[in-house]
Amino acid sequence: MKLNLSDEELLNQCVQSGVTNCYESLYKRYQKKVYKQCLAITKNPEQAQDFIHDIFIRVFAGLNGFQG
Repeated sequence: MKLNLSDEELLNQCVQSGVTNCYESLYKRYQKKVYKQCLAITKNPEQAQDFIHDIFIRVFAGLNGFQG
């Protein structure tokens, strides 16, 4: 898988082919940013970590509805 795909290209690849590598790439690309936001809100590292897992599960579950 090409690492230099745009977010939209990566999402399209996830939706069209169901390639699990793209999920991992999206997670790696945004995990730190989402964690920082969750930590700023919760002020609790463990809770922030739980939230990012929940967030990404919901995002990946909803990818079939992605319309670009």
